[in-house]
Amino acid sequence: MITTNNDSEPSPDDHQNESPEEKQAREEREYRAGVEDLVKEMQARIATGFKAGERREELLAERRPEGVRAQSHVVHPRPGIPKGTTKEIIAIEKTARAIQEGSRLSLTTGRILASRGFSEGSELATFLKPSLEPHVRRIPSLLGLKEARTEVSRAISEAKPITIVCDYDADGTTSAAILTRFLRDVGAKNVRVISPDRNKEGHGLNSERVQQAAKRGKGGLLIVLDFGTKSHQELALAKKLGLRTLVIDHHHQPEGEALAADAFINPQRPNCGFHNDNLCTAGLTWLVTHAVRKKLMRGADQELAERAKKTSIRPLLALAALGTVADVVPLTPSNRAIVSHGLKEMNRTPIKGLQELMALASVRSPVSAEDLGYKLAPRLNALTRMMPRSQRGKTAGMLMTELLSTPVRKRARALAEFADERNRRRKELERLVTHKVVKELEAKPFVPNVIFVTNQEFEGAVHGIIAARLTDRYARPAFVMTKDGQGNFVGSARSRSGVHLAEILEQCGDLIAKGGGHAAAAGFTLPEENLLAFKNRVRAGVKKSMGNEGIIVPTVNADVVVTVSELLSESSTLMGELKKLEPCGHGHPAAKIALEGLTIATIERVDNRHLKVWFRQDNANIYGMLWNNRRHPALNIGGKVDLVAKPFVEKRNSLHNQEKQSLRLELLAIKASTNR
Repeated sequence: MITTNNDSEPSPDDHQNESPEEKQAREEREYRAGVEDLVKEMQARIATGFKAGERREELLAERRPEGVRAQSHVVHPRPGIPKGTTKEIIAIEKTARAIQEGSRLSLTTGRILASRGFSEGSELATFLKPSLEPHVRRIPSLLGLKEARTEVSRAISEAKPITIVCDYDADGTTSAAILTRFLRDVGAKNVRVISPDRNKEGHGLNSERVQQAAKRGKGGLLIVLDFGTKSHQELALAKKLGLRTLVIDHHHQPEGEALAADAFINPQRPNCGFHNDNLCTAGLTWLVTHAVRKKLMRGADQELAERAKKTSIRPLLALAALGTVADVVPLTPSNRAIVSHGLKEMNRTPIKGLQELMALASVRSPVSAEDLGYKLAPRLNALTRMMPRSQRGKTAGMLMTELLSTPVRKRARALAEFADERNRRRKELERLVTHKVVKELEAKPFVPNVIFVTNQEFEGAVHGIIAARLTDRYARPAFVMTKDGQGNFVGSARSRSGVHLAEILEQCGDLIAKGGGHAAAAGFTLPEENLLAFKNRVRAGVKKSMGNEGIIVPTVNADVVVTVSELLSESSTLMGELKKLEPCGHGHPAAKIALEGLTIATIERVDNRHLKVWFRQDNANIYGMLWNNRRHPALNIGGKVDLVAKPFVEKRNSLHNQEKQSLRLELLAIKASTNR
């Protein structure tokens, strides 16, 4: 069942007291009724010389309720073609040529960097060769670090039981693997990782897991990774049961009482030296591990100091990089340094679980951030999404951590194969469910400004993915929920800029059992009886954030405008230079180019899912791929288009088994050309 904004019938006699969904239904009926009047009006205008298409959209818009689209529900991104004043263009060109000469890069690459605000100098040199050292020197400014390293060092030296409770996603489990491997290497014996069961327990710390840690011994250390910022009651219980506690988290921290933890690290806390770094938990855990190792090396226990000295934490950067990319945090300078050095470690990783995952995912050296985000992270997350029950007492999060920390090759291979199989199942389920949801949505006369999907027919493990697909397709916030069998809806939400989901969930604090997340992604548990009130509260919050528009048509901005001839003439050097701009990701996307006035030569459908389009400009030809689109309103053979694309190298084997490379385009945004 898919629910939209028209949940109940409106009262035609009392519009003042009608609910938002009643108002939406009434407006839809009025819209339909107005079509007949519109036809009559247009006929009258045609009779007096008015051209039929001249104001059709304007007239329709006057009668269209919120959420209605005239021709298609699907929202296609629009190209953002770089424009500017003559003065601005000259300034960018001057900077680009300085970069070209000083850094020995092509002019196109220089223009890309100049458009992103870089100029020739030390800042650009640091960007092209990210260093960890400046960020390592800043570790003491991490608020809560002193207490954190004291708690971990004490637990190691006193042989106290250490219980790590981590979130079940890639960030949480890579964090747990970093800490587990480090603790094992420095000689900690009594370490255990536990993670909540996604289906039975949901997200976050709970009293059962706290009690489980307490049973392992009084005075033990409970380390909470990738959640815990809001776990006031659970941490108070841990203290009552005699546990010491350390929380390492990066999620939104609401204002209120201080957290009852012995050590608390979250860069979102005011006055934290890393407040603007947007580190995820994996990155934070690596920094804390660095500080703990340093403290142990200087400690009085000579044997422990020697073990710490022999323990290298550089290989653990591969896990920190994986967690950073998987959690889609912005690539700030510190995150960029972690990912850059982590990718180098990934190429030579001794971590058997990573080796096995990379082999199954066909990831070869040199490993890219794209490999982490699109090949490795989905396989890790598929375990928790597609594992309906614990395996021999181990939850998905525990198996993910074991995969990344086991020293046994056979066990690593078995777990990697299981993750790979679950990922194949996840992709098939995602495809089927998305098709069904989209089909039902587009059968309706309009798509609401906030999409709610409540469906009991598919596994809740994929609701985050479905919400992301709906947001990408319709440019609206999407809330996708499934029932948990205990009278609750468990859901995920996704949105674009303009709507802060974590803040909206805070506004629903009295309606939800629990919830949290980031601006663009969040999760929640909602008692079934609060569903309608929750929808109304969310709609009100979204409307306050976005006004009546209810939709943000995404714009894909290009870094530079080029011609096909320029692109092909520089292709041999350009692709190598674009590699120097990596790692790319959130906050530092891959370079995008704009091409204007391209003539469409041919259009071919590939696998009945994608479009392969050949373009012609003057005497030069190039083709591009439009992924996951079977049609586009701007694509017509013989027509002219402007577009934004990401260049990529297509590799294929020739008849003599020699690898050939050619430059292609990944089409990101297209519009009919104004350059006729």
